[in-house]
This record gives sequence, structure tokens and C-alpha cells, in this order.
Amino acid sequence: MKLRWATDVHLDHLTDRAAREFCRTLVADLGEADAVVITGDISNSRQLAQHLRDLADACDGAGCRGYFVLGNHDYYGSSVHDVGVTAATAATSSNTGLRWLDAAGPVALATAPLVWLAPELRHAAVALVGVGGWADARVGNLSTPLLMNDFRLIDDLADEMPPGAITQWRNGVDRTALHAKLRALADDDAAVLRRQIGAAVATGA
Repeated sequence: MKLRWATDVHLDHLTDRAAREFCRTLVADLGEADAVVITGDISNSRQLAQHLRDLADACDGAGCRGYFVLGNHDYYGSSVHDVGVTAATAATSSNTGLRWLDAAGPVALATAPLVWLAPELRHAAVALVGVGGWADARVGNLSTPLLMNDFRLIDDLADEMPPGAITQWRNGVDRTALHAKLRALADDDAAVLRRQIGAAVATGA
């Protein structure tokens, strides 16, 4: 099988026509036994539904499977919940099964020989797992003077910013609630991934 991977494609920076053409090019020469994986920053919340439809249409046209996770930019302009609904809706509307890995659980890819694996693994069952993942605010400089656009453009994070935080960021603001929200989001994703890996191992993958 072929497994084609793309990340941070930012289709929102393209015209509609160019985005559709990119999706068709991405799946060129893929077939029924093959898959494409996009690992985040596909678009922004306003255009994500259309760009996932473009990806689904391209996969349907090629007869291949498609899998995706979301990145921080995909949430820009909306909330984690609402973008999750967009992703889940897109994942259930494709004929070939464009799937959002966060909700899909382990996906059995192949049990046939896979030449890109080490010889001792080539006949093993292979499963694909994945979640978007959030920075968890547990390490690094938690008082950084750098202000992430995420904190302004993702509703869940913007809601945790204290009044005046944007203009006063470099002077130091209370980031307790923001860091707690980041940890909660990261912990939720880690729990999903832990369950997926456990389920994959239980199948012998």
C-alpha cells in the first residue's frame, strides 16, 4: 500500500480552485488499498468544512481512503467544540470514508507485506492512530513575552485571557486560567490517544 502524508497545508491561503487542485494532486496515483493522511493546519474554522469536502471529493474520485487530524489554525475564529462538529460531520459524509482520527479509533491499514517497514515488521498488522494534540503549558517559559495568535483567535483560549491581556501581555498578566485550559485540552487528547494505542495493541497491531 501507499501511505501519503501532508501537513500544514493551509488551504485557506489558496483560491478555491487551487485548493481543489491541490487535493486532487495529493491523491494522484492512489487507489483502493492506499491512503492519504493530513496532520493538521488544513484551513481555518470558516473554510474548514469546504476544504474537508474538497479532500473527501478528491479521495472519492481516486478511490483511496483519507485520514486527518486538526491543528491549531483549524480552530481560528471558532471554538474547539464547533470545529469538532465540523470535523465529525465531514468525516461521516465521504463515500470512501474520510475519517477524523480523533474519533476513528485505531484504523487497520494493512496486514500484507509493507516494504517501507523493517524486514522483521513487514508482515505485522499495522494500525493508524492519531489526535490533534495541544501544547500543555507544563514546560518552557510560561511567562514568555511571545503572544500566540491562538490565545486571541481560538474562542476557548480567548475566553481564559484576563481583561487587557492582549495589550499588557509583555508586562505580565495572570495566565493561570489560560494554562489550566491548555492542560485540560492536552490531557483530553492524551487520554484519547492512550485508548487508541491500547485498542490497537489489543488487536495485535
